Amino acid sequence: MSNTVKIEIIFLACLLNLFQATASKESIPPTTPRLEKIKWDNSLTLPDLDDRPNIGVAGAFSGFIGDNLIIAGGANFPNATPWNGGNKTYWNTIYCINITQPTSKWLVLPQSMPKALAYGNSIELPTGILCIGGCDSTQCYNDVFQIQLIDGQINIDTNWPALPVPLANATASLLGDKIYLAGGQRVWKSLKPPNIFLFWISTIVIKVGKNYHHGRESLEDMQ
Repeated sequence: MSNTVKIEIIFLACLLNLFQATASKESIPPTTPRLEKIKWDNSLTLPDLDDRPNIGVAGAFSGFIGDNLIIAGGANFPNATPWNGGNKTYWNTIYCINITQPTSKWLVLPQSMPKALAYGNSIELPTGILCIGGCDSTQCYNDVFQIQLIDGQINIDTNWPALPVPLANATASLLGDKIYLAGGQRVWKSLKPPNIFLFWISTIVIKVGKNYHHGRESLEDMQ
C-alpha cells in the first residue's frame, strides 16, 4: 500500500470522526440542569450549657410546636469520649428556636423535663409534643408526658397514662387518633449474663383521648 493511499485512509477516518462528534454534539440538549450545591452551616449549633461548648445530644425528644422547633433531653459524653473513659450524661434541658425568624437563635428554656431522659419516642400532636418512655443510665421508664407551648411559655402536661411496661428505643407512629408503639427495650441492663437485654415485642396503643390498651404481653429474653 502506497503512502498516498495510507494518507487518504487516515484523512477519511478523521473526517468520519469529525462528523460523528458533530452529530453527538447536536444531540446534546443546549442547556443542562443546574446542580444544587450543598452548603453546610453550623451557625445554629446548640448553645453553650453550663458555660461550656455544647457538643450536641443523641436520643433527644424533638418536634415542632407551631413554628418552634423543640429539642428536649438526650444524652452525650460531655467530658470525654467513651473509648477514653468518658461517662454518658443524661439531660432534662429543653431547647427552643423559632424557624421563621432569620436571626433566631436557640434558647435554653428555664423549664425542664420531669427527669433526665433519652431514647424515648416523640409524637407531634396539635396540642404539643408527646414524649413516651425513655431511659437514663440505670433504668427504662414508662413515663408519658406532653411538652406544650402556651402563650410563649413551656408547660409540661403529665396527665397521661403511664405505659404498661418501661420502654426505651422503641418505634412509634401516629395513625388517626391512635399512637402505636412496637419493639423496644424494657430493661436497660441485667445484673448477670447471659441475660443481656429484655425486649418488649408486643404493640402498645395510646389513644389521643388519654386512654390506652395494649396487645398480648409477650417478652422475649434475648441471649
